[in-house]
Amino acid sequence: MKKIVTGICLTLVMVSCKKDAVATPEGTPKDSVQQPVSVQKAEIADFKEAQQVDNINDVPFVLYSKTDSVSFYTEPKADARVLKIKNDKLNHYYGFKDLKDFFEIHYTIAYQPNRTITVYVSKKEFTKDSQLSLQGTDLNEIRSSTVKGVDDFKTKNSVHYATVSIIDEAAYGQVQGKSLNEKITPNPNVHFDGNAWSLNFLKISKKEVDEEAEYSNQYIGYSPVTQREFFVGENSYNSDRYYTAYRSSKQDEGTTFLGYPAVNTMLKVVASIAPNQDVGSDFTLSRYNPQTDRFENLLYINFTNFKAADSQSLIWVTSKILYFKAHHLNTNTTDPDHKTEYLKIELTDQSF
Repeated sequence: MKKIVTGICLTLVMVSCKKDAVATPEGTPKDSVQQPVSVQKAEIADFKEAQQVDNINDVPFVLYSKTDSVSFYTEPKADARVLKIKNDKLNHYYGFKDLKDFFEIHYTIAYQPNRTITVYVSKKEFTKDSQLSLQGTDLNEIRSSTVKGVDDFKTKNSVHYATVSIIDEAAYGQVQGKSLNEKITPNPNVHFDGNAWSLNFLKISKKEVDEEAEYSNQYIGYSPVTQREFFVGENSYNSDRYYTAYRSSKQDEGTTFLGYPAVNTMLKVVASIAPNQDVGSDFTLSRYNPQTDRFENLLYINFTNFKAADSQSLIWVTSKILYFKAHHLNTNTTDPDHKTEYLKIELTDQSF
């Protein structure tokens, strides 16, 4: 369902732009002194009317600024008339054109909610939603955690169990082919008849339907470390993906992971990371116990300030360090040129 954007109730704060007088030292030629650029203050009436934004899906991109105030130009040039407003966190800057040094946006006036104007803003003040960065973000902020079955909704920092930090793309690339991840590959003994996959006690249908949704499954492959066949599932109710591991040797309801399973071959530990539908990303850690043939839940953390970009990008670098791809919470991932960043999770002894 398309989300309807309501009027923005904000207060425009006009800031006067005054021209400072510059004194010319006695005996100095006037044309040898750089003259200040005259900045002309704009009024609301100086801007062209624009169509009101009623549907966010009609907006090509959204802009963000970290400055206390922002400048609205009447034209896409530095010497155009300027209106300055307070940059409130509730302001919405809807971008429609990406120009050389400016963005063209549609802005709804706070005290005139039915009136929208076309303004131009400098790229020095604004960042496009596809280019937002995690630099300066508290990557260790969390909403909740669960450690060995015990829930914790009070602690809002992950550092007791895991520390997250930014690395560069080169660092990720250097270890990508040297990871400790088990390679999960298809088991040739698993038979697919066009409708379901089967092996011994295992039978997983490609499509399933109930009163709530339609479910689809896809076979991934076999994990020798965990003695399981892995499948990825989706449903028509939401966009969640879930990964399930099944035994084929006996009846099994399966064990579900929130993201693609990164199986550490040395520790027999499975890590996963995936976007959380409400906020941030979910990280899980579980250990496979061959003696009980079960998974033991070790750690769950809901990180709040970044989104995992690709759950299959999670790789084990050492027995306590993992790398993965991520992006800013508000990144427009529909833009093929959107910014992807690389993060490191370093686990503590308390995680195991």
